[in-house]
Amino acid sequence: PRVVSCTPDLGDAGVDPGLVEIRIEFDQEMGGGRSVCGGGPQFPTIAGTPRWEEKRVLVVPVKLEAGHEYRFSINCPSAQNFRSAAGEAAEITQIAFRTAKAGEAPTPPRRLTPADNGPAIDALRKAIDERYSYRDLRVQDWDGVFKASEEEMMGAKTPAAFARAAARML
Repeated sequence: PRVVSCTPDLGDAGVDPGLVEIRIEFDQEMGGGRSVCGGGPQFPTIAGTPRWEEKRVLVVPVKLEAGHEYRFSINCPSAQNFRSAAGEAAEITQIAFRTAKAGEAPTPPRRLTPADNGPAIDALRKAIDERYSYRDLRVQDWDGVFKASEEEMMGAKTPAAFARAAARML
C-alpha cells in the first residue's frame, strides 16, 4: 500500500495555519493501525484522536502555527502499523509543508489535471532519453516502463503525488 494523497502534501507552502486536520489517503483499504512518525518542534501538534473516515482515508486532527515548517512520515523503519487489510506494511512516505506567516494569505494547494501531467510525462521521457547516461544499461524497455506507470502519473492530483508516481516508475 502507498499514500496517493495527503492534505497538506509534501512541498506545500503557504498552508492555512487554521487548518484543523491532515487527511491521508491510501491506494487501498487499510487495516486500521497507524504510525505517524516524527517528533520535535517540526512535528504537528495532534489535537485529538486520529480516525479512519473511510477504510482508505485517515484524518488526523491538528493544531498548527503560522510561519512554521512541519515534517512527519507515514510509517518509518521502527514503526510500520499502517498496513493494508491483508497485513502488508505501507511504503514509508515523507510529508513536509510550511504554513503561511501571520497576516499572510494562505496559498491554495496546487491541483493537477491530465492536461498538466501529460507534458510533465513527456518532459520526463525526454530527460531519460536524452540525458540519462545509464538509460540502456538499467532498463531495456522504457516504452513498457512508461506505459505501466502512465495511468498513475496521469491521474496524479498534486505535484507530490506526481513525483511519488514518477519515483516509483524510476
